[in-house]
Amino acid sequence: MQKNIQCPLPSITQKPTTSHSQMDEVTNAVSKSHDTAVGPDSIHYQMLKNLLDSAKDTLLGALNYIWTTGNFPFEWHFATVIPIAKPGKDSTDPTSYHPIALTSSLCKVMERMINTRLVWHLETHKLITPVQNAFRKQCSTTDQLVRLEIFVRDFCSLSVNSTLLPHAKLANI
Repeated sequence: MQKNIQCPLPSITQKPTTSHSQMDEVTNAVSKSHDTAVGPDSIHYQMLKNLLDSAKDTLLGALNYIWTTGNFPFEWHFATVIPIAKPGKDSTDPTSYHPIALTSSLCKVMERMINTRLVWHLETHKLITPVQNAFRKQCSTTDQLVRLEIFVRDFCSLSVNSTLLPHAKLANI
């Protein structure tokens, strides 16, 4: 069973940069696409990956128009929601399903382009704390666990005065 639902998109009031997108941004965003099921726009990623240069120029112009005006196509507010049964669960129970929302392929390409720009802006201007590791390239939550382990080992190796730490026995772990 498929159902189209309206999903409100947040309005973009502040842009990290107002410059137009370049062809390499579109090419990069499309190349990162996986061949997944199509959304309400019925556009396959293989179609986008194999566009002629003239069609890519048209796509770039359309995406730049959307970026400049902030007017998202009405169709991008919709998703096709497909319930997927959880393994080993009762198929008659609605809670035994998790929803998969298929959105517009072109909208996802635009999202990737905006995300790339936002990440570049945040990283370049050092607006993300250095201890933020999750959801960053070449960083992981494992890095945080290692940092925590080092912190705990350093703390435990200190000679702690019992007046500063009421439970000084803990420092001898």
